[in-house]
Amino acid sequence: MHISIIGAGIAGTACAYFLAQRGASCVIYDQGDDVAMGASGNVRGLYNPRFFAAYDAEAQFYASAFQSALRVFEDLGDDIAYDPCGAVHLINTEQKQKRFAKMVESWPWGADDFQILSPEKTSEIMGLPCEYESLYLPRSGMVSPQATCRAYARESGATLKLGARLESKDLQDLLSDSDAVIFACGMGTLNFAPCADLPLRPMRGQVSLIHDTPQTCALKTVVCYGGYMTPSFEGMHCVGSTFDRGVDHAAVKDGDHEEIISKMQDNIKAFRAGGYPCTQARAGVRVGAPGHFPVIGDLGQGMYISAAHGSHGILSSLMGAQILTAQIYGDAPPVAPEVIERLSPHRFS
Repeated sequence: MHISIIGAGIAGTACAYFLAQRGASCVIYDQGDDVAMGASGNVRGLYNPRFFAAYDAEAQFYASAFQSALRVFEDLGDDIAYDPCGAVHLINTEQKQKRFAKMVESWPWGADDFQILSPEKTSEIMGLPCEYESLYLPRSGMVSPQATCRAYARESGATLKLGARLESKDLQDLLSDSDAVIFACGMGTLNFAPCADLPLRPMRGQVSLIHDTPQTCALKTVVCYGGYMTPSFEGMHCVGSTFDRGVDHAAVKDGDHEEIISKMQDNIKAFRAGGYPCTQARAGVRVGAPGHFPVIGDLGQGMYISAAHGSHGILSSLMGAQILTAQIYGDAPPVAPEVIERLSPHRFS
């Protein structure tokens, strides 16, 4: 099969990666001059499932995506800066305390996947003193989203057509030349008539890179607290992220760094003293949809979509690619039918 994919970010390149495993020949179109030029271009990204108290359709989707990602990321290894350093999610609100406790009871996962830790045990795992209990995911960690996009594209053998500014008028030619067309270009999907009525919305986010210090180098895991901080890599930590719902520009804002560092210091008591100047900042525009669930599925007439991956796109795009591959080839879906229904772009109509 010949598949045309619009978008060379994490969603589009993941589609090419899994389609190639079924023998497809893919062409990826993107208006940028490289892969991962948009929201997928951060130097570090966390792979954590979204957390739900009940093991419902959304939870099943993210749990399946997480388990699948562990296999894929381990295979790609150093090519994607794979670091399974674990992650602690601080239980710093009453809402998290209730949700995480119910989650541990309802999800069909064991202690190898997640567990609630005391403040003392959290401190030991983090490598720093901590005053909170935490939900610990020992197999979580971080990758480079940009390197992951490049690895997906390379491993797929896809043809990259960069600097390609496609519009709705180009669709007929693509459909004539392809067995299927996949829209995976973030907010750009709204520029194409089959997607124009979808209720997608932008979410601007900014992250900061700060130089490590002898004190910050003690951090051994990713720590999440409503923001996040990574362990040291290449002499730096990635700290994030802001969320500006409805904002569709990726300009860096000076005030965001102060907000990011203030939240980090509020939650990691070892870092409450001292300044942490920003070495580098990057902003990107993620895409969301009502209900905070991706839009993945068959649009009809040989067209498909993988969009609205939000802040968990490293995982959701990977599972979305497997779902679309199964739909295009008529294979059994990798998740339950109720999950497919919840993801469908037709849910809004």
